[in-house]
Amino acid sequence: MDWNERLKQRVEVIRHLRPSRIAPTVSIRKDLQADLLGDEEETRLARLCKAAYRALDVDPLFAGRYDGKLRLKLLEKGPVLKVGKDGGQRWMQLDHMDSKADLDVWRKALVGKGTDFMDRVREQGRAGLEILDLSCLGVRDWRGVVASPQVARLVLLAAIDLPAGRVHPVVLDFDHKLSDAGRAARFIDALSTGLDA
Repeated sequence: MDWNERLKQRVEVIRHLRPSRIAPTVSIRKDLQADLLGDEEETRLARLCKAAYRALDVDPLFAGRYDGKLRLKLLEKGPVLKVGKDGGQRWMQLDHMDSKADLDVWRKALVGKGTDFMDRVREQGRAGLEILDLSCLGVRDWRGVVASPQVARLVLLAAIDLPAGRVHPVVLDFDHKLSDAGRAARFIDALSTGLDA
């Protein structure tokens, strides 16, 4: 079978993988104190998800879905988190969680089989904030691109030792047509406040 035949067989997969629109993406980074997140990978991700869920209660825009002409579809039943564990190898979806629930509830929600990459591609049309954990891979720098219909992505990077102490950088990539830097900075600030609580 030649290359053209193989391409024809995989045209649907390729169509799903290629975004229809690349957003004018801006990234904002904030360093969070490592002791607020914890040392264990599962605890760190559970705390970040819980804080992000609280921040989305304050400003749900970043869990919306772009619907063209600057219109957003927001979920009626509350925010959804799409969480990429192990550097995005496994994806979990957290629907309708309780932001006041104990941390163990969040840890249990993140333990499971998850979906593979192709299942995630098929569900790209659903609204929700994407959280990608790259801390386990030692990645310390990130500049991502947001594709339609996604509005924003939150990326957790590996810890860095600074003179003021150990920090975990968190980067928020967002569609600049839909949000400005001030609103994104306030969202990250709300996330940081949620971790303090």
